[in-house]
Amino acid sequence: MANNQESEPLSPIDNDLFHSYTRYKLCQLAESTSLWTCSQEKDAMLNILAQFEKIDGNTLRMMVNQIFENSAQTYSFSDTNKEPLGFQEESSGAYHLENLPSPPGTVIAEVFDSEAIQNKPWTTRTITSITRQKRPMVIREPSLAKKSKATDRIIEKLKNLMSRTNLEELGNLTDHVERSKYVILTRMRRVSTSFKFKASTVTANYLLHVSNSFGDPRSPMSMCQMNLIAYRFGKLLEQGRFHSKDGKRKKAELECYQIIKEELNAHGKRIATPVYKYARYAQNVVEAAEKIGVYVLFIPEILTPYALQAISRNNFPILQKCLNVKCAGFKEIARLDHDGNLIMAEMNYSRKHIDKSYRRTKSKFLNSCA
Repeated sequence: MANNQESEPLSPIDNDLFHSYTRYKLCQLAESTSLWTCSQEKDAMLNILAQFEKIDGNTLRMMVNQIFENSAQTYSFSDTNKEPLGFQEESSGAYHLENLPSPPGTVIAEVFDSEAIQNKPWTTRTITSITRQKRPMVIREPSLAKKSKATDRIIEKLKNLMSRTNLEELGNLTDHVERSKYVILTRMRRVSTSFKFKASTVTANYLLHVSNSFGDPRSPMSMCQMNLIAYRFGKLLEQGRFHSKDGKRKKAELECYQIIKEELNAHGKRIATPVYKYARYAQNVVEAAEKIGVYVLFIPEILTPYALQAISRNNFPILQKCLNVKCAGFKEIARLDHDGNLIMAEMNYSRKHIDKSYRRTKSKFLNSCA
């Protein structure tokens, strides 16, 4: 896709620097223990980097830029048609998934949907030279608490999906990127080792063992754990891997759900949500993780498990596009492999980052012990 805006020509690449830095990245990737756990993908990337030694950096940049530029699509918030849709929460004495307590101030608001929106990626990547170039001026947005104008169309759309408290936490997330990444990655590391979920689709045997339930089911860590467990269940649904001995798929789904429910109940998380609602929640979790980013499963102060369950098919694209614009930098910090294992970026915050300005905020997310 051609760029309509004129830009300064890129400085020529110094091939000595290019090949030196390529060797550095090759060694870094080969020694990494957390960034790549998928051996096939890691080996493929190592092979690609090894071939860079034989390629002129300027030629490579030209080819790769063309590939990236023609692989991206754009979107403009020019929707005008809106029709009201609503979330309805069931009232029951049982402890339903949707009755999980939300952070103070969280509400489920009426949702106004725009016209049907296609799923499109938001960012393009450009390989540039390791030479000094003019940096564009960075304009820092004011915090959400101070920005009352209706000029930010993204926030205006999110107001119909989130409460004021949720939006304030979203503002804290984007205003303190490094701290936010640290909190999310720390949560990911703790949650990913807090349980084991095994599913044998051949023998129709399913096992969930929670080694750390994080206590209060209302705590952020507990809700993050619930989201990740739901993701594992949702992937089995998506891949059609539920099979029972008598060939009845629905029966196998119910058996797996009962095992999840019993284990969570044993740790004080009484789940009375019917299997069809839990399945919908799990499918929404999978879609959110894959189309928005894994990080959304670890920010319950902004998106609670109930919000992920309740969002409609028509309104999910709005959430996706808004967060892909506001939080584009968070998508790359982690992903999930075919088996649902977290692949996380290296975390250097504790060694390099010294900005403590987040402590002046009242953000429960930023100030969480994580």
